[in-house]
Amino acid sequence: MWSQTDGSTQVDFNSNMAGVANSISSGNDNIGKTLTSFTLELKYVGSTTSLTFYFGVWASGNNVESSPTAVFTGSISNYNQLTTNFTVYTFSGSRVLVEGDHIGFCFNGDASNTKVKRANGLGEVTIDDVTMTARADSNPDWWNYNPAQVLNQQGYQTC
Repeated sequence: MWSQTDGSTQVDFNSNMAGVANSISSGNDNIGKTLTSFTLELKYVGSTTSLTFYFGVWASGNNVESSPTAVFTGSISNYNQLTTNFTVYTFSGSRVLVEGDHIGFCFNGDASNTKVKRANGLGEVTIDDVTMTARADSNPDWWNYNPAQVLNQQGYQTC
């Protein structure tokens, strides 16, 4: 469905960030298609802690970090399962995509040592009509992180 794997930098979380995702924008070719899995490239630096991650798709208006509209599962579900090297993780589930869907992950607590790989600038972005969004503990609404940045993410549809 889409592939963004050439990102040269990372998202650095602060203690207020509670999630990050790629958001499906108007005109995206994947609206109406069923997403069955996606990847993210994650790592940690410093010390780890036990902190639950929630992976999946949050519909527009769903601002509950622990309740994705469509839950996706993979080989990790907790912050302390990350490694110190960027690793590509795959998460599986099912969601018919609509405009405004946020595909990514959230957590409850301080995961400021988390890093997620991203493309930096329009020259690196290889997928159309997607915007990187984030949410914060102080503001549960998803907001545009930076329109010139996109998470390294691949989306798949199983036929």
